[in-house]
Amino acid sequence: MTTTQITLLIVGLSILLGFIAGLKIFSWVKGKIRAIKDLIDSFASSGVPPLRITLTEGAVEWPCEEDLKRVTDELEEIGFIQEGEFCIDEIPDLALRGFRNVNGFIAALYYYPQKGLILDISANLKDDTSLSVSSKESEGMDRPNFSVIEYLNAKLEEEIGLVSRMYKNLKGKCIGLELKDQSNETFSAIFTNAYKREMDWRIERGGITEHEIRTAAAKDGQEEPQEEDIELIQTQWKIHISDTVEEETREIYMKANDMPAHEWEEKQDRLTIVHDYQDAEQTIDQICYALEQKFFDNEDDYEEDSRISETRLKIKPIFEEHPIRKAFEIAQSQLPEELRFEYDKSIDKPWKADVYFSPA
Repeated sequence: MTTTQITLLIVGLSILLGFIAGLKIFSWVKGKIRAIKDLIDSFASSGVPPLRITLTEGAVEWPCEEDLKRVTDELEEIGFIQEGEFCIDEIPDLALRGFRNVNGFIAALYYYPQKGLILDISANLKDDTSLSVSSKESEGMDRPNFSVIEYLNAKLEEEIGLVSRMYKNLKGKCIGLELKDQSNETFSAIFTNAYKREMDWRIERGGITEHEIRTAAAKDGQEEPQEEDIELIQTQWKIHISDTVEEETREIYMKANDMPAHEWEEKQDRLTIVHDYQDAEQTIDQICYALEQKFFDNEDDYEEDSRISETRLKIKPIFEEHPIRKAFEIAQSQLPEELRFEYDKSIDKPWKADVYFSPA
């Protein structure tokens, strides 16, 4: 296992109202190498930033009270009003303080142990794009066209007057542009919805790119990632994306489910969500698992394994030629009728997906 392979992918600073001021991709392990089991657990739990976040308002512990007060005072002097302190459930080490002013500009002041105190000031525009100025350094991640950020690579703790200069800079960029009216929305709602929008963009493009991984590693001054490291990182993203899409689709289906109680009781454990973000091999495994359950204990092991292997060989080319949803549909025709998944309905939002029930 290379040094890069024992890198932990921590949640980076995915902040400001949908601008996500940066995702820190690599946090290199220091000190003694931990046991293999610990490494596996760490990869499983820390490999991908959260694709959804929840803000909880309340008292937050700030380790930089003096600088926090000074920056807050500077924001208030230029017309910003504090709208609350928050912790982010999915990023427990991050402290957040939200602001906005009467002109519609929004600011997020936050502290993260690896980065210190950081300020983002943003303008959400009427055309659903946004402009923002961040005191932090760019992490080298690609940006969606709808969200433009200027990174200053400055330290709030050291530069007096930086806050007012940031605001003046952003106001200059917004001359002739119309800001979106968000006066009826809470800071928390604006923040989490905008975060979701950017993460949806990342989901739609399939996660993190090789270029982003290499750029982030180079900016950290670390060794160049090997191909197996990049594959591991991208696989983690894809698994997390697939799980998120399935979970949200399942929630939508359940809310609209009007199936009679007795029928649902019989079918609920067989509910199967199929979408194009899931892995082809895992989807093939899903089909073969249904086959295995059907013949389990009914025939000897050799015949059971033989049927599963034959099915896998038969349907694998279909998944190599078509997107997942289409391949899953076509694959049903290659199965005995009693082993076919029962199609129920298709869902378009928030993700395009098909709902099936596995064989009874």
